[in-house]
Amino acid sequence: MSKESYKNKMDSIKRDIARKRAEITSWNDKIKDCQAKKKQQREYYSKLIKAARDSSSKASHRSTMNSSLKSIDYSIASYRSNIANIKRGIESLQTALKNTQEAYKKVK
Repeated sequence: MSKESYKNKMDSIKRDIARKRAEITSWNDKIKDCQAKKKQQREYYSKLIKAARDSSSKASHRSTMNSSLKSIDYSIASYRSNIANIKRGIESLQTALKNTQEAYKKVK
């Protein structure tokens, strides 16, 4: 390959890495949103549980709260898994970039 081809390939890899880092930021924002929602849900259901007059209502609200919080936890776990996969992708792109840079240096 020519020097220009290597240069274009390196630029492309750098853009891909930047795009993947932006994806990680997006997933982290979603995690923060979920954590805020989880806190809000916990506060909401805690008020309902305190206001409930009988034990069956309290149990029902508690069960609904636990289901809601569990659902949010699953979403957060899924987002973290996505982030881990993206990080592995970035690592392989960085390896490809390093190899391309070494090949670029060898071309005259």
